[in-house]
Amino acid sequence: MAGFWTTIKRMIVGEPVFQAGDEQKNTPNPSRADVGEWQDAVLPDDTGIQTENPKQYRPLGGITLPSDSSAKSTPKESSVNTQSASDGIHDDRGKKIIPEVEVTRCQTHVSGDHCEVWAHIENKSEVEIELDKITMIGGKKELDYRLTPGNEREFCVFTGPIPHDNYAREAQLYYKIVENGDYFCARHMVEYVYESDNGTYLVEELRLMHPIRDI
Repeated sequence: MAGFWTTIKRMIVGEPVFQAGDEQKNTPNPSRADVGEWQDAVLPDDTGIQTENPKQYRPLGGITLPSDSSAKSTPKESSVNTQSASDGIHDDRGKKIIPEVEVTRCQTHVSGDHCEVWAHIENKSEVEIELDKITMIGGKKELDYRLTPGNEREFCVFTGPIPHDNYAREAQLYYKIVENGDYFCARHMVEYVYESDNGTYLVEELRLMHPIRDI
């Protein structure tokens, strides 16, 4: 009768389990040849017999067993979305940011037939700027002062005769970015209040007009 491993081998390759000549074999235990030939083989799952290396097979009599067809997992490439953060000068798409600087409030002080206009100028941008000058009502004031982001300071923006008309309706505030020297002009509408007792016009407000000019 054929040995145990010989019988299993015939079942796997589809050969008859009992063949002529098996009667002469009376091997109670599997031979070394049988064991050596099958020591690395993987039997079907329903046999419950499996070796330590299930992916290695040894050819049996010129017949090659099918290789393991288990799917191999491919690690997914991690996609990293990089966005350049805004530096206050350019946005995350690389477009230039125009820093906003404006006069927030002002007050006119009268002395005889002359007046002084004092104004608070605020840096509303995210970069340090340097105020250059402001022009209004035919006059010019040099400011030459640096403002850090979010800060403001009061300046005298006009000294001269009290206007008797309101024709000068625009003030121009010039400044630049400290880091790269980019130069800008923030135009402001000059709003007056009329003094009927002497026929004069006093500056009441400087109102920012958009867009700010990149010059």
